[in-house]
Amino acid sequence: MRAYFGADYDVRAVTAFAALLREATGENLGDGLLGLEALLRSALGEVDVDVTGIPLDVRAAAHAVATGFALHRLPSGERMVRGLVVEAETRVFERGGNPPLAVR
Repeated sequence: MRAYFGADYDVRAVTAFAALLREATGENLGDGLLGLEALLRSALGEVDVDVTGIPLDVRAAAHAVATGFALHRLPSGERMVRGLVVEAETRVFERGGNPPLAVR
């Protein structure tokens, strides 16, 4: 998400992306538009959003779809995608997770 929005993003861009994502998928990702926006802001590292009321399976699905949608909209090459995967894995480890590593 940081690669898509940049470091100094405008929160209105997150709101617009959430609305666009919901319209494009036709699904109720993140338990509604406000929930989806909260998930996106949480993924961007904001600590003042609460996503604990959103079930884990809903969070995981929303994150996967949002990440894929953002990647689709970014100019990408294999090198950029690999860098994003490494960055995501690093963040998960920093937060105490233990994901399976992507093949390098």
